[in-house]
Amino acid sequence: MRRALGDGHPNTASAAYGLAAALAREGKRDEAFTNLRFAVEHALDADLRGGLEKDPNLKSLHGDTRFDAIMASSRQPAAAVPKSN
Repeated sequence: MRRALGDGHPNTASAAYGLAAALAREGKRDEAFTNLRFAVEHALDADLRGGLEKDPNLKSLHGDTRFDAIMASSRQPAAAVPKSN
């Protein structure tokens, strides 16, 4: 998706979010956080951004400071979220 549509496309962010959820369910926390961070920092849909805490697929990430940081970023408007490299 990143190569085909680019980093800023909403479908790319949605795909990264879906991958993050799958990785979290598999216990691959570091990879899940990488993809979740990417999704939030880019064009993730506002409804998805607002529901991160309630997503049962991400439950295994709760309690980690990285999840807390991503949650704080998700509450900011998409354009205001700083992009990390």
